[in-house]
Order: sequence, then structure tokens, then C-alpha cells
Amino acid sequence: MMGSFSLTINLHDTPYVPYNFNMLILIGFRESEIETLREHHLGVIYSVGAGAKKASVMDIVNDIEKFTGDGAWHERKFVIMHGLDNEGIKNTLSVFKNLGLRDVIFATTTPTSLTWTLENLLNELIEEHEYFKRQKSR
Repeated sequence: MMGSFSLTINLHDTPYVPYNFNMLILIGFRESEIETLREHHLGVIYSVGAGAKKASVMDIVNDIEKFTGDGAWHERKFVIMHGLDNEGIKNTLSVFKNLGLRDVIFATTTPTSLTWTLENLLNELIEEHEYFKRQKSR
């Protein structure tokens, strides 16, 4: 006799979130910059407030509305791309370049980065960014 089988996945129990759930998470941008980016139809854009620093990136992605706020709290600018395919990533980078937005740190979420707090991720991204700037200037 064959039994039935059912699997339920709770997104809060796994770092993997559906790929069709894509968004740009912005930190360090003024509201006027965010509005300009929205005009370029980059998809779903969220500005994340300082209250998200201690939250895991996975929690932020899964409950983004809870963490939405004034993203200008950080002196650096970050774009965290979640769920974008290669074409979406290329398009995003192209729009930022064409708008002349400089000194932006870009990242895509990974299974590992989704488990980190936002604060830890931003610190790691700054460290990597500075390392590559030093390597480029050699």
C-alpha cells in the first residue's frame, strides 16, 4: 500500500527563499535617489532602516515590510540583490552606472549571507570592497 507524502517548508527554517521573490535592498541612499531608481523600473526596491542591523538577512527578506525605513542611516551605499537572475543583475548594474551613482557596494544574497545579521554582512562587504580597491591601485 502506497502512503501519501507531504512536505512543508517554512522559509524561516531554511536560508533558501524562492527565486521568484526578487528585490533590491538599499542602504545608505537618500529618498530622492531611491525615487530616481524606481523610475528606472528595476523591480521591487526597498530601503531598509537602521532597526534591521541586528536581524538576519533571511529575516529581512522574508518580512521586508517590517524592516523598511529610512535607509540613509549608513555612510556607505549598499545594494543587496536578492533573487535576481544574471540579466537582472546586469540591468541593475547598468542603471547605476548610467545614473552616475558612485561608490556603491553591490552584493547578491547567498545561502551563507542569508544567515548573517545585516550588520555583519555590511561589515564584510566593506572589508572586501576596501581590499579590492587596494588591489586595484597596485
